[in-house]
Amino acid sequence: MQIRSTGVMGQAASHYNYGQSDDRHAGEPAGGGRVQDRGRSGMSVSIFADRGYLRAEMAEDAAAAGLRIEHASDLGRLSDQPEAASLGDLVLVDCPVIDGAELATLAQLDMRVAKAGSQLVVSTSMGSLDDVFGCLDQSEPQILVAPSG
Repeated sequence: MQIRSTGVMGQAASHYNYGQSDDRHAGEPAGGGRVQDRGRSGMSVSIFADRGYLRAEMAEDAAAAGLRIEHASDLGRLSDQPEAASLGDLVLVDCPVIDGAELATLAQLDMRVAKAGSQLVVSTSMGSLDDVFGCLDQSEPQILVAPSG
């Protein structure tokens, strides 16, 4: 698990292969929170953020990087998603302030990501770091922490 301190989620560099993947998501029907397929890569990303402006910015940045947007919704909608629904190759979560229900959702997401072999990146605040860290013990996620102040 890696923890990085950053002011903006996109500032931390990661070791991802943005090349063509196995196209395991090709031909899947749209819907269930999926965003229009704007990416050029075979690699897909799911974005879960309660702050709508940040979710839109993350989706725009991912599409600009050539990633295919699998899902983009708030964190609460994740618990409505069937367990078998694909999360994609990369899962981005923003949770600066988190409550009990979201902690349970985050723990379930951690298990799903580990089982699927996806990469999880979570951005949070110093105030929520301990709670978020405690939920993420399966998927070896990267945690980005916004500096306080």
